[in-house]
Amino acid sequence: AVAEGAPVVAVAALGHDVRGESGHLFAVRKDVKLERPEDYRGLVLATRRAGAGDRALLLEYLLREGVDLKKDAITLDKPPRTREERDRLPRDKVMLVHQVDDDVKSQGLCEGLIDGGFLHLVYYEKCKKQLRPVKPLEEWINPETSQALLVARRDYLLTPEGREAIKKVVRGYMKITRRENALKPWERATTGHWQKQRSLTKGFNYPQCDDVPIVRRYLLEEITDVLQRHGAIAAGSLPFHDHIDNSIVLEVAAELEQRPSWR
Repeated sequence: AVAEGAPVVAVAALGHDVRGESGHLFAVRKDVKLERPEDYRGLVLATRRAGAGDRALLLEYLLREGVDLKKDAITLDKPPRTREERDRLPRDKVMLVHQVDDDVKSQGLCEGLIDGGFLHLVYYEKCKKQLRPVKPLEEWINPETSQALLVARRDYLLTPEGREAIKKVVRGYMKITRRENALKPWERATTGHWQKQRSLTKGFNYPQCDDVPIVRRYLLEEITDVLQRHGAIAAGSLPFHDHIDNSIVLEVAAELEQRPSWR
């Protein structure tokens, strides 16, 4: 949005991956062997409908694995929906399909029509019997760059009514986060909120939330580098300092007597 000149401001950081327990990963079918870049040829790899970020992270993974994206990768308009469609696809190319609806992606992974891809942990676990994890996100990029943000229009935020409305949302979010972050490990599985449950996949966990959800500029700059490298946004520096406002979070933190953790 900042790259496109949208008049928006990030006011709070929401769920994000954490180091040591990524909430995203690259995974493939259990019968797929990956030992060299050429082994990716003939595979259909997918990303979910989640904007340009997932696409860029999949491309970054393949690039770091030595895949020649210009020579060996092609993009499909849609994933194969039948075995006949799958069998007609080329075997000498890495086939990428992006912005796939979650139900279509899960079905394709479980039925073997999609071979793998960049996955949110939730969707990996839906097809866990058919898939194996290859690498957690943290092995090719800072996992904390994978995050959600609460944003508001600048003109709305500048009005007393707008600021108070956003503050009310942030206050409620921070109260819930503080309560759920205080849960014991054995209590998390019964909360009903998947963000606060513990994953049953060893070495991974669902995206987590900070008690004081500060928006961190350096994380935005890191993910911007990846997005620009893969053509998601135009090259050049972005004025993030004009599009981040942590004042509401800090005001609510003072009200709740919470201190921010500057990770």
